[in-house]
Amino acid sequence: MATPKHLTSEHQRRARSKVSSSSCARNGSLGAKATISKHGFGKFFAAWRKWKLAHPSKPELAIIGILDSLNVACEREWQLQPSFLTLDFYLPEIRAGIEFHGRIHGQLKQEKREENDAKKHELLVAAGIETLWKLATPTLDCEETNACQRQFARPATKSLIGVTSAALAWPICAARVADA
Repeated sequence: MATPKHLTSEHQRRARSKVSSSSCARNGSLGAKATISKHGFGKFFAAWRKWKLAHPSKPELAIIGILDSLNVACEREWQLQPSFLTLDFYLPEIRAGIEFHGRIHGQLKQEKREENDAKKHELLVAAGIETLWKLATPTLDCEETNACQRQFARPATKSLIGVTSAALAWPICAARVADA
């Protein structure tokens, strides 16, 4: 069936501007529940991951750019088996990762977020993947970010992770300010 001619990108933008973000979230939640009940969580997860790969956030785009400029291979939204949790950036050459907690993490229920982070941390430790956890909050300053990076940069991987984590400091601080 062909899409009606009046359903253009402009029409959709105007329509979205007339609805609240809470109603969009509610409708999205209902759609997710319907998809899960009809096709199972695995199918929903695969579709969500595909969407995430196609639509990175502004801070994720900054990290992608930095890793590309440093010629560092990475896998985005890498699934932590056997769960449905993902690592934002996995650097397979050095078995390390970058997990970025942007603005959306503040919108999730804190208890559930902490539970997911604990499970994710447990899976990463079990897999032997050292991870740099980047936090983008209005109260996190660049000095705290740099301290986190210094803790992450260990001697064996310092050449790559040290450069990568140092390169991440300014754009993430800038992205945090831009998103605030």
